[in-house]
Amino acid sequence: MANPAHAIFFEEAIEERALEPIPENISFTFGWVFSVPNADTDIRMIQTSFGTNFKAGACEWNVQLRLRQSPFSLSGFGGHPRRRAHHSMSQAHIMVETARNTKILGGSCRIAYTVYHDEDMRLELHSSPKVDAIASSGMITDGLRFRTPSGQYIEKLVAAFKKNEGKKIVVYIEMILPSRYFLRHFEETSIFAHRRLHGYPSDIEQDFRFDFSTNGDYTIKCPDGDLKANRQALYLSSLFFRNFLPSSHSKEFIVRHRIDAVKPIIWYFHSLCFEMPATYDFEFVRRIIDAIEFFHPISKLELMNGVHRSLCQKLADEESPNFDTVLRMASIASRHRFQELKNMACSLLANEFYGKFKAIFPQGEQNIANPQYRDLFMTQHFIGQTPFDYVEKIYRSGFRTNVIMP
Repeated sequence: MANPAHAIFFEEAIEERALEPIPENISFTFGWVFSVPNADTDIRMIQTSFGTNFKAGACEWNVQLRLRQSPFSLSGFGGHPRRRAHHSMSQAHIMVETARNTKILGGSCRIAYTVYHDEDMRLELHSSPKVDAIASSGMITDGLRFRTPSGQYIEKLVAAFKKNEGKKIVVYIEMILPSRYFLRHFEETSIFAHRRLHGYPSDIEQDFRFDFSTNGDYTIKCPDGDLKANRQALYLSSLFFRNFLPSSHSKEFIVRHRIDAVKPIIWYFHSLCFEMPATYDFEFVRRIIDAIEFFHPISKLELMNGVHRSLCQKLADEESPNFDTVLRMASIASRHRFQELKNMACSLLANEFYGKFKAIFPQGEQNIANPQYRDLFMTQHFIGQTPFDYVEKIYRSGFRTNVIMP
């Protein structure tokens, strides 16, 4: 029987580790084990994948052992005696690259390999030194790509295939990546990098863009207060008002939405500035999105991006977000197609709360009898991966990867 004290010490250790400062870079290690094929097998490329996952970030990597100049070319060794053997070996390499649509700024990669004589991996034939993989630049996806150096480094591994030497090969991969990617990815490398809305000026009363707030020719009446506006700005910025104002002779309009949700939208119509409140709850998020839907802005995508970015900021600023908060964020992200927030929330569910998540949703999206499922996800029409599938994918991709904190 397990000692209860051990569990207590383990929980205390986890809590203490959570309080430790996170370093600038995080190391991830992955060991890729595969068998050497028969000598008469025509192998051009062997591949696998793994994940580097930590807190609110997840990055998937593809690994390829390329044995020819091109995975689609028949040039190289084996069956082509007119080709020179040294040419085939110089073209062989191990490549590690980010999966499609994964954007990460900076990082390095180290690779080593061992060829074993037997299936049980007890007798080594050759063990290579660890080398710094060479980074390739100019990728269309803005991701990272590394490959082993050209020359004789990979020769012993190639010989295992060419001469059928050895039975097992282990490739050791170490990724050194910026911790910022896993904590605040949305600030630099996401859809917000070049599409951030301007905040409010420090002195609004002296800014001409906000003259409408005192000299407007139109009044929007909310249940808990009034807002001044200019009809021309409303007409130019809102599809709702574009249809409504030409046939209306009134200088005021009554809405059911509360003023705290309406004000940021009306101010954006006039100034192109937008800010979420310094503090807000999920009920406010629901109300401001409802108001955006009602007024149907010409630049609806920009406003929704403003809400989206604020939610990412709110989640990133939480030192230790609780399970219910992360789950609610995943629900909002899925409902409104907030991809960056979905990445963060689902990564946290996979990396920090996987056991609890699976205990509450053991059947995923099929668990209709679960009241939390009905409240959070049942009315949604998923596009792409569901949160349940995404959490599972992140968890499984990093299952064989070790995280090393300096």
